[in-house]
Amino acid sequence: ANEFPRTIGNSSEWYYYRIERDATFSANVHLDTITGIPVQTSIKPYRFPVMWQNRLFLLNDQAGNKNSAFGSSYGTNCVFNGTDAGTLTFGGSKEINCGATLFTRYGSNVYENLIVCKNNETYLVDGTSFTGDATGAGAFIVYQVSSTRGCIAPLTMKQCDTGYEVAPGVTKHILTWLASSGVVMFDSNSIIEISNDIGDRFFSYGTNVLLASMSNQSASFYDNVRGEYHLLIPVGSSATYLNEEWVYDVVRKKWFLIKRGDSKQLWCGFNTEDSYGNSYVYGGTRDGYIERLENGTTFDGNGIAYKFRLPDSLLNNSWDSRKEIRQIRLVGLCKTTTSQTVAVSHYADGSSTASVPSVVAIANNKSGRRFYKF
Repeated sequence: ANEFPRTIGNSSEWYYYRIERDATFSANVHLDTITGIPVQTSIKPYRFPVMWQNRLFLLNDQAGNKNSAFGSSYGTNCVFNGTDAGTLTFGGSKEINCGATLFTRYGSNVYENLIVCKNNETYLVDGTSFTGDATGAGAFIVYQVSSTRGCIAPLTMKQCDTGYEVAPGVTKHILTWLASSGVVMFDSNSIIEISNDIGDRFFSYGTNVLLASMSNQSASFYDNVRGEYHLLIPVGSSATYLNEEWVYDVVRKKWFLIKRGDSKQLWCGFNTEDSYGNSYVYGGTRDGYIERLENGTTFDGNGIAYKFRLPDSLLNNSWDSRKEIRQIRLVGLCKTTTSQTVAVSHYADGSSTASVPSVVAIANNKSGRRFYKF
């Protein structure tokens, strides 16, 4: 605090130091070199990190600008001095709450961008360094992608690196997260709603909707083996935990609901791999256990019930037509070791109760056959 730069003999401003000794060196001692130790940059607490382009970025300065990211020098995670380190600022003073990287290819050009979100804003960072080359080309630039769509639940932002078909024959990596309007995906070009099929969970009215006061606690994980995005959300006005698990099949672009039973709802999930490189997905349950997922026909010793529902349909797109069920055509693999059956219920004319008489259960244990047809 007592040191100031000064000019001597019309020179640039520098810090000058006078070093004096209190004794005379002996004849065999000579002063060779005087060096200094660089003062370390004081790093304040940040909310979360992101590794991008072989740099460590610290985002959301809790003691200062919560809309900033502090990046290290290239190839390091601990050097934050010099011209190769610096700070990026994202829009106004509202804090950023999550970020991830996204690989994209356009023709022969390959990009890796940093995507950063606030609650209702999304930003993209392009470039390769803080200063660029000698002409400044390649310097980091912050672009605002959206001023209305952001991420309300930081733990829901996941990178889905399975090819997502954005147009016939065109696939890209995507980022997926929970926005205020529902689940969205971003392919470095556009933010697209993908939760329209389950939009009733994100309306502001109704009984089975996302609980607004806990929406920021929602979480997700990505099953990189099956290409499935698992969304864990609190649903209902009385919800006190993440009680629903919706899964988005990235390849087929379809949603389905998983029910794992009381106290077995997932609160988190993650991918692991063994010493041979095989990948597995595990989940943390409400009652405090770590369970392997997608492993057999049971979950924690309980049989998994499978349900498939077809939507209501109109013949000839008219309400004036009447339909009745005469035959069920079901084809499946035969079971020879069990006597389980497939139950079929028909809800005619929009009824909430199954039709009477009921459809006879379909037996799938056929000896001597590989598949059955009913």
